[in-house]
Amino acid sequence: MGRWKSGAPTDLTPLVDDPVLGGDPNQNNNFDFDHIGYNINTNQKHCPFGAHIRKSRPRKDLNTPLNAIMRSGIPYGPELSAAEAAQGASSSAPDLERGLAFVSYQSRIDLGFRFIQTQWANSVNFAPGKTPQPGYDLIFGQNNGGPRWMSGADISNPNWILNMFTEFVISRGGEYFYSPSISAIRDVISV
Repeated sequence: MGRWKSGAPTDLTPLVDDPVLGGDPNQNNNFDFDHIGYNINTNQKHCPFGAHIRKSRPRKDLNTPLNAIMRSGIPYGPELSAAEAAQGASSSAPDLERGLAFVSYQSRIDLGFRFIQTQWANSVNFAPGKTPQPGYDLIFGQNNGGPRWMSGADISNPNWILNMFTEFVISRGGEYFYSPSISAIRDVISV
């Protein structure tokens, strides 16, 4: 994803989680993937080019004011149990179902979430000019049912390719809503 469990970005703390940083919303969003002494087009030691956080909000990798969205993911369900971890598989028990409820807001859907998924997450060459080639966003990037991959998952070997042969995210549904609603704009906001 590009963040630790605390919310701290790997770009600022690549080797260990920093819960204090993760708990500070002003500081944990104040980064741009550029580091003194590192080339932004070849450096994956802080955050892989294909990481979800970098593919979905490229910051200094690409100046993108028109593609900005406000988004939030809300996890649900219990933590992975010790038995599941030992088996290397999640339980299929209904009371252990887990997932992420996701919401995003943008002024233009064609330049917002839909664009980010189809043009950035699904493109092995996004962000442009990177060496090695970034690969897919393994969280929600798609390859028409084919395998997906990304470079940079191992900071000691940035050319190593991580292959993902199964879908990490399985969509259970989705809708587009207007917020505020058209009637709120017509009857309340515009009066």
